[in-house]
Amino acid sequence: MHEYCIAEQLTRFQETAHDVQINIFEANQPYLLRGLDNGTLELAIVRMDYLSREKYKIFPLRVDHLELVCTASAATRFAGRKISLRDLRDENFVILDDSDIYTLCMDCFRKADVTPKISYTTSRHLYLLSMVNSGLGMCLLPKDMVNTKMFPNLVSLPFEESAMTTIGIAQARDTEISAAAGLLYRYFTDSGLTAASESAAAK
Repeated sequence: MHEYCIAEQLTRFQETAHDVQINIFEANQPYLLRGLDNGTLELAIVRMDYLSREKYKIFPLRVDHLELVCTASAATRFAGRKISLRDLRDENFVILDDSDIYTLCMDCFRKADVTPKISYTTSRHLYLLSMVNSGLGMCLLPKDMVNTKMFPNLVSLPFEESAMTTIGIAQARDTEISAAAGLLYRYFTDSGLTAASESAAAK
């Protein structure tokens, strides 16, 4: 939630809709989708790259792209040239598991015809960045998720086989949402999402 200022946007929504009560859950995407499927959740903000449009009604909020994340010292070797995953087949990678980002990363490696050397996996991207910062490997992440304020020694770089990724607000297509959820849905479709890095730069 932090990377896209969602908590701040929910606060602004509550300031304008005092009579609307919302309950917020932060969880991995499979859990959120199960909540939509069984009716325990009315809305979810999720990555929509692999979601079924027949099963879910989705409105895109923000488009991002994967970048290669490494230490500043490791990045010096790429100065002045394009980066391809083909040139990194001998590098160690750390990667998010059980996520659409994992699938996106593996699609990028397949596009490059590379089998990555995965040294560690984790379910939290801040742990991932910490491992990269400690020199345990490189990673692929959406640019908005690379927190260089917390990890100033890290840089993110475009690479040839990169993939786009879109975050959207979703609801189960065969389920009617409440009036309160409808207000929240319209709020996000009107305002979109702002990356924390952009929000900090604007201050």
